[in-house]
Amino acid sequence: MKELKPIKRSSRYLIVGALCVLAGALFLLQTRGHIPSVSALWPVAPLLGGIFILYQSFVKQGSNKYSFVGMVCLLLGIFFLLTNTVLTDASLRKWWPIFMTILGIALLPLGYRLKGHSRSAVLVPGYAITILSVFFLIFSLDLTDRSLLDFVSKWWPFLFIIIGGFFIISFFLQIRKK
Repeated sequence: MKELKPIKRSSRYLIVGALCVLAGALFLLQTRGHIPSVSALWPVAPLLGGIFILYQSFVKQGSNKYSFVGMVCLLLGIFFLLTNTVLTDASLRKWWPIFMTILGIALLPLGYRLKGHSRSAVLVPGYAITILSVFFLIFSLDLTDRSLLDFVSKWWPFLFIIIGGFFIISFFLQIRKK
């Protein structure tokens, strides 16, 4: 009886597909009048670099640490491409929490690739940074009529409740491991 050989998938389809999606998005932005000049497209370089690094990390089974670098390059490329084309009125004074969001989200694929204690040591800060950045984004984009200082001055005791909850959850997780 013959052994079946595993089908080797060609990654060329992935590369060609990603390039087509990117080119289509750029042409769509240009035909809709959102790209003012060719110089506005400089963020495509880190975006493509991020896609390449992520491809090497995930498809070619490269090192885990490159997934973080690839995600940061990809997300920064997307953010700056949007600020150069669609969000032209974006100022760093309002959008600074996005950089925290990018770092928090970039930690997540790395965390999911790790095992054991290393996984939680990366995932917990990734989620915490992402949630905290969304919290800051609400105030920096003026999505609420309260100021951050006013909110913190009234709700700071809630931090003790959150920290206490983490300690209680950690206690029960340690008991379950024994």
